[in-house]
Amino acid sequence: MKRILFLFMFIIITGMVSGQKPVEHLLKAKAFAESGQYDNAISMLSAAIELSGESSLLTERAEAYIAKGDLSAAISDLNSASKITPGAGEYGLARVYAMKRDISTAL
Repeated sequence: MKRILFLFMFIIITGMVSGQKPVEHLLKAKAFAESGQYDNAISMLSAAIELSGESSLLTERAEAYIAKGDLSAAISDLNSASKITPGAGEYGLARVYAMKRDISTAL
């Protein structure tokens, strides 16, 4: 009985500790970006990237940089996302290079 209780508590505590933190940061940052507060979104995503380093956070921060007009920072983030998860930033990179009118690199 003690083993079952210990196992049950371990599973619950592990779930509470790991939680959905990156998703919470991602949703809050997306709300900031959609309301035009790009600097708030970028700073929130930067803090979340330091904690977890997930590629989805990097691609979302790149989207905020694109909306802000900082294409070189967006390229850097998309390349970093592709290093973490292969192919994660490819579509975004093609879009940024198309915005820069560098069609050969975009293709």
